[in-house]
Parts: sequence; C-alpha cells; structure tokens
Amino acid sequence: MSARTLQQLVGALAVLVIVWIGTTLIRSGGGGSIAASGDLGGFFRSIDGASLEAVRVERAGSEVVLERSGSGWTVNGFPADSGAVARLLSALDEMEVAELVASNPANHDRMGVSADSAWSVTFTASGAERTLLVGEPGRRFGTAYVRLPDRDAVHLLEGD
Repeated sequence: MSARTLQQLVGALAVLVIVWIGTTLIRSGGGGSIAASGDLGGFFRSIDGASLEAVRVERAGSEVVLERSGSGWTVNGFPADSGAVARLLSALDEMEVAELVASNPANHDRMGVSADSAWSVTFTASGAERTLLVGEPGRRFGTAYVRLPDRDAVHLLEGD
C-alpha cells in the first residue's frame, strides 16, 4: 500500500468519525434534559426523594405498592429492601426525558403505551398523585417509551 493510499484511508476514517460525532450530538442535543421537556419534564421535577410518599405500579390486574412507613419503606405491607429503594430514588433523580418519538395515538399500541397495555406507575408526592404510562423498551439500552395518560405525546425516557 502506498503512502498516498494510506493518507486517503486515514482521511476517510477521520471524516467518518467527525460525521459520527456530529450525528450523535445532533441526536442527543434536542432531547436530554428534563428542563426542556414540557409536561413530562414537569412531571419528574415535581417528584423528589424527600416528597415521595408512595409509588404504585399496576398492570393487568396486578399491583405493587411501595409506601413510606415511618423512617423506612414497605412493599405491599412488607419491609422493603433499603438498597432497592435507594436505587429507585437515585434513578428518579437521574431520569432524562429524551426526544418526542410519536404524537399520533395510533402508535400507542405499537409502543406499549396504550391504557390497556402499559405499566401504570402512580407517584404520590406532597399529597398529589401523578401517573405515568410506561411501555416497551426503546431501541437504545436504558430507554423506554412513556406518556402521560391524558396526552398523546410519547417520549423516550432515559435512565435506570
């Protein structure tokens, strides 16, 4: 291989790396922060570890309820694993509402966020209940499709 061919290959590789970095920044640049995500961002801003009183997860007739009980937490009336609760609270703090992925209700079934197929997660914080519908996992690791029950907009949620 000649020196000129090697230079051309290295140049082509450098261009590909720059394009890859650029598309990665463009893809994640518009999503990301909860502050930029409207109603769904407000949903997560209103929930923090100090004000969280309970989390109820429901799907197809089954229910799991995590409740603050004195200085600890219970799950369906039994003592909860404090490490698991700490991971949940940490995950809630680190959640990022990514891009809007659909606004047409015809897509709800495919993404698993229709009222009859989604996991319904209700957070009780500061005396107010807020419900989120959680559907199928997204295409990237650590993502899921979510929407508010009274909205058609489906977002990608990133986090644990």
